[in-house]
Amino acid sequence: MLNSEKKKLFEEFSKKRDGNATVFQYQTFHYGGCSNIGMSDPEYKWKNILKLDALPFRGKSVLDIGCNVGEMLRISKDVGTKRAVGIESMKLMYDGAVFLQKNFRKKKIDFIHGEFMKYKFNEKFDYIFAFAVLYYMYPEYSFNSIIKKIREICNYSFIGEITYKGKVNRSVVETTLKKYFSKVECIGLSIRTKPGDNTPWKNKAKSKTREVWHCFV
Repeated sequence: MLNSEKKKLFEEFSKKRDGNATVFQYQTFHYGGCSNIGMSDPEYKWKNILKLDALPFRGKSVLDIGCNVGEMLRISKDVGTKRAVGIESMKLMYDGAVFLQKNFRKKKIDFIHGEFMKYKFNEKFDYIFAFAVLYYMYPEYSFNSIIKKIREICNYSFIGEITYKGKVNRSVVETTLKKYFSKVECIGLSIRTKPGDNTPWKNKAKSKTREVWHCFV
């Protein structure tokens, strides 16, 4: 259990906001007596990720694009990844990631405050995640250029929850992914339809708005 000072620190930090957004609104997490129920549950995502051909995460590196407060990366360290890096463009969420890292997490995670398409990476990653974030880049960048950059820094596997919007429809997504990756598969939805829903991604109905795609280099 956490001491009273950390609980108070957490409660005060939880009040931070930027317009309508609050710092911990998106990701669910639990740290002793400090819990948060967000719009997305990283634990649920990881249960499905680990079912994908028993992917070998131990000793590997992971980049999470649009990492929010970093819970996908925290879990990646628990399953054995050697290096975990998150990039987040929204300062409020980046601050939340740094706060949790400093006060509650024990394993090293590196966070970058910046835009994925503008940031120059000096390394490649075995795994790259991008959950419901790429569509924020559509107005400024072509889908082709986004996937091209992901492929340039990806050593092994890309898992992305990709939103269909405007010209970026399902056909465009599939064609573009196959252009840059040797194996591409649509594996369903990562959205929980109701609290406690543990339906595997692959068993969920197809969506006209967004789906999870799994790609191998």
